[in-house]
Amino acid sequence: MSEKGSFLTDSLSMTFQTRLNISAAQNVALSAIAALMSSIERGLYVQWRKGQSLASLKNKTIARYRIPARYFNAAKASLEGKIRSVMSNLANTEDSYQCRIKAKHRQLKKQTKALNKEENPQKRAQLRFGLHQSKRRLSTLKARLPGIQQRLENNDPAICFGSKVLFKKQFHLEKNGYCCHSEWQQDWQDARQSQFFIVGSKDESHGCQLCALTQAKDGTLSARLRVPDALVGEHGQYLELTNIHFAYGGDTINAALQNNRRRQTLGLKAGRTQFGDLYKHYGQALSFRFSHDEKGWRLLVTTAAIRGRSCTRPEAGAMGLDINADHLALALIDRHGNPLNKWTIPCHTFGKTSEQRQALIGDACKQVVELAKQAGVPLVMEHLSFRKKKDELEKSHSARYARMLSGLAYDQIHKTLVSRAYREGVGLTRVNPAYTSVIGRTKFSGQYGLSVHHGAAVAIARRYFRFSERLPRGPRVRLWDDRAGHVALRLPEDNGKHVWTRWAILRGKLATALAERPKRSKHPPPLSATAGLREGKSGVVFDTALPF
Repeated sequence: MSEKGSFLTDSLSMTFQTRLNISAAQNVALSAIAALMSSIERGLYVQWRKGQSLASLKNKTIARYRIPARYFNAAKASLEGKIRSVMSNLANTEDSYQCRIKAKHRQLKKQTKALNKEENPQKRAQLRFGLHQSKRRLSTLKARLPGIQQRLENNDPAICFGSKVLFKKQFHLEKNGYCCHSEWQQDWQDARQSQFFIVGSKDESHGCQLCALTQAKDGTLSARLRVPDALVGEHGQYLELTNIHFAYGGDTINAALQNNRRRQTLGLKAGRTQFGDLYKHYGQALSFRFSHDEKGWRLLVTTAAIRGRSCTRPEAGAMGLDINADHLALALIDRHGNPLNKWTIPCHTFGKTSEQRQALIGDACKQVVELAKQAGVPLVMEHLSFRKKKDELEKSHSARYARMLSGLAYDQIHKTLVSRAYREGVGLTRVNPAYTSVIGRTKFSGQYGLSVHHGAAVAIARRYFRFSERLPRGPRVRLWDDRAGHVALRLPEDNGKHVWTRWAILRGKLATALAERPKRSKHPPPLSATAGLREGKSGVVFDTALPF
């Protein structure tokens, strides 16, 4: 992001869905189109696996299946999207496996060292069992990694149209509720022919040449779908779908339709000198996906979202966001970097269904954006890959923390925040997450009476303004940890390198100290009456009787 207070993205595509109320004849027509398009897509995939480019197959495919060129473009775009998605997931999986293998090697060294030092027979048996399980896990990861690397090297997505789960059910028919193979085969064909995609373009009338969406006088929408030439004899040239209503996103779709009408009007007048090429600045693509499930057909429309008018200014400060396993920590700072307020928004997604998780994340993100909007400041969050954070599950010592972390959908939180902030006009940016937790714990938690997570949120917001991150003055620093209580550490000496190198050393010392300290009360103990007290320059009271 180049400009402070601006949006994280210049454009944002959103997808809205609704149920279609159609007749039996229209249902048959949509099913026929879906069967034809799925057959085309599978055929293109076979030719692509043989080494042919998809673009070179255009004329041959159009002539063979008797379809308009836009239908071929839609099948090509859908297939390319699936290939990119699978290959991207494979690359992420390879990185994740390599990180987890390295973490397992480090864990094995620690477990072996602890086993050699332990003399208690009972504890030695427990350590041997843990070491054995770690070796088993390591061998499993090493066995899976070459297969993933081979698929990446050969550019082999190995797409199974209809899902691998359903394909494997044919080998255990009775166990999966099938009385015969033909019954499974019917479900298999339905799954492979359950949807089709139509790509749009801003240069086309109505934003899509094959599916023209228009607004009726009563406010509902109507879609005029072009039927492929191969099916015109059975179902006619066009399929008229009426009484379409979007419970959510209707205003965005109507705005896109109005934008396209404006382009069409100006295009007709383009021959006049005063209009010129003004129409080229209008127009909005509308892409459609028709999907069939147990309840019937759904229509999904994808278009550009309406960006809200900017309502935040960096001159007023910034709001830092720290995403945790069971809550979101927010901290508001002024333009000088001083904390002004803090909030804790619960977001406990572990053990919830996908719908419940989506609802919880939506409500939490709505509160975050509203708070930033009320304060008139941009929102700042960490730019991190949650995949790397999940790799820490391999070395996590807390089963409770591992369960919460596995249930946290960081990507979903990020996408929801980006979408809502874009529509509400709230500036959103991401910063480097390096050492924000240890900086917040060291410099802001104790001084301002903040939790560790709110201290991290302050560090995130201050990094947006690029404030100094130097370590505190003095030879030692005292920290508070929710698990271990007061922890005193000697500050690393200045080595002349980047300040983050010293924060890295301090983080290592803190991790060692917390591992050696027993679990204590969740809240700091009160200062005793006999303790030596002194007041610092900032007005914070320190207990000098506690040893550093």
